Amino acid sequence: MTGRAVALGVPPSTMAVLMLSVFTVSIGYGLALPLLPYLIERLLGTMRRKFPAQLAC
Repeated sequence: MTGRAVALGVPPSTMAVLMLSVFTVSIGYGLALPLLPYLIERLLGTMRRKFPAQLAC
C-alpha cells in the first residue's frame, strides 16, 4: 500500500449533533425524574378524591 492512510470515522458535524442529542436527553431526564414522585403523588391524590372506593389500598 502506498500513500496516506485514510481515517474512516464519524464526521465532526455528525458527532456534534449526536453529542447535542445525548445532552438534551440527559437534561430531560435530570428534570423529569426528580419531579416524577411529586407528580405521581399529586395525580393519585386527585384520583383518590374522585374514586375513593376503587383506590382503597
